[in-house]
Amino acid sequence: MLSVFIDACAERLTDMWCGGAKYKNFGCHGVGIANASDALAAIKQRVYEEKSISKQCLIDALNANFEGYENERNLLLSSPKMGNNDDYVDSLSVEIMEAFADNMNNKPTTWGGVWRAGTGSAHNYYLSAKLCPATADGRKAYDYFPSSFSPALEVKTAGVLSVIKSFTKHDLSNIINGGPLTIEVHDSTLRNEEGIKKMAMLVKYFIDNGGHQLQLNSVNRETLIDAQIHPEDHLNLIVRVWGWSGYFVELDRVYQDHVIRRLEYGSL
Repeated sequence: MLSVFIDACAERLTDMWCGGAKYKNFGCHGVGIANASDALAAIKQRVYEEKSISKQCLIDALNANFEGYENERNLLLSSPKMGNNDDYVDSLSVEIMEAFADNMNNKPTTWGGVWRAGTGSAHNYYLSAKLCPATADGRKAYDYFPSSFSPALEVKTAGVLSVIKSFTKHDLSNIINGGPLTIEVHDSTLRNEEGIKKMAMLVKYFIDNGGHQLQLNSVNRETLIDAQIHPEDHLNLIVRVWGWSGYFVELDRVYQDHVIRRLEYGSL
């Protein structure tokens, strides 16, 4: 089915996976960027600098999915997190992404093209997360990653501007496979002219500071929860899922839950 829509496959009568495609480059998603950066920041702070958690204790806590290690988990959860314009953790994210790009870009694929690094996640914020055990940022085993290039779920940030500042510190010129910074704003912020102007200024600020893609979701948590209970009352409710928008009530429950758990900003 894919090959039908890929240039040259029909002309060559060859499947895309067998060399039929005209262009054979593939992109690789950088899933869980925020969790990885937050985890390294927590290890750096708690294990190496403060020594409030020993190496073995951290390993034991992760293997136990933090059962019986609630104090250690709280320390990890309170460590610096991406989304707060804090160079302590943001600088680690920059290093991670540079290493990712250096080791991924232009490496040959098995189909005759090359790989390109990106910051997206697509649906892997759920699928990949279900393969990943507990992490040192305090995330429990198999819990969701954030959507694409965004703060970890339920991380408290200083606001939408601090999130944008955190996620525009990267040089994305070598991380071009795409992936949006996803921000959920309360739908009340766009109900008047002032809110719309502020949103436009926010988008311009993001682009001017080197941002790649900005994905805005105008949502209301209470409405989404009610839509799960009474889907027949919200048939036209549309949300941004990852690189596409869809009717909320038609999504699988795991994706509905993910949208609800994302950060929601009440003001700009």
